[in-house]
Amino acid sequence: MSSAVKVLQIARNEIGTKESPAGSNKVKYAKEYGMNGQAWCAMFVWWVFKHAGCPELFYGGKKSAYCPTIADYYIAKKQTVSKGSGKAGDIVLFDWNKNNSSDHIGIIEKKNSDGTYTCIEGNTAVGNDSNGGNVMRRTRYQKDISYICRPKYTETEDVKEKLVEDGEWGEATTRASQVVFGTIEDGEVSGQLISCKKYLPNCNTGSWEFVKSSKNGSTLIRAIQKLVGEKLDGKAGKNTAYKMQLFLKEKGFYSGSYTKKLDKATVMAWQKYINSRL
Repeated sequence: MSSAVKVLQIARNEIGTKESPAGSNKVKYAKEYGMNGQAWCAMFVWWVFKHAGCPELFYGGKKSAYCPTIADYYIAKKQTVSKGSGKAGDIVLFDWNKNNSSDHIGIIEKKNSDGTYTCIEGNTAVGNDSNGGNVMRRTRYQKDISYICRPKYTETEDVKEKLVEDGEWGEATTRASQVVFGTIEDGEVSGQLISCKKYLPNCNTGSWEFVKSSKNGSTLIRAIQKLVGEKLDGKAGKNTAYKMQLFLKEKGFYSGSYTKKLDKATVMAWQKYINSRL
């Protein structure tokens, strides 16, 4: 079985990876592909589908690092959709020069309310879209898209349907929580106090912003505090963690002790709760 959920999970985990040394095009995706040192945006997409367990959905399981050839494959298979119809898990190709030849490739993570797409791409950077050396999340306009290609996933559930219940509060848990509470979906828990990090051991600093002082904290945390009956200051600490544990135990998602920390067991229980609301 193949799923856009799995493809996006694998792609998200790679965000922040950089080629080394900079400017060399040397990176694990190109090495595994067998063309280390060559432009690797397509090799990144190939790698993601391979490690998601569905290599056949990218270019029929064959290899091509040339974007126009990949586009031609999906056109011939009648697996392209209109530029405004993209959805999470679709493969997207870009034509920066408007010369009817694709220059770059990525994976759509979501379509935004303004018609743009949030994409996960390899070998990109701000200021160098097609050979920037990083795996990044980029916002892209429809005018720059040449083709959107739709793999034939055998599981078609919404990418946001289920969280991996691993006890680690990273960006995926933040985004899913923001969806459930209807707050801004930016994947970040902002304005959290460094002094409270000891109560948040399983909260990934890649998604959580820790600062020395904060006036407003996080809108998401305030929403959670309202749910569990804690003071609405937007800053998570031992009291918020304790109230979350009480709430989760009452709802049947948590059976542990009251550690007053967002530890692995508590975060896993929270993920179970969020999954029940998605």
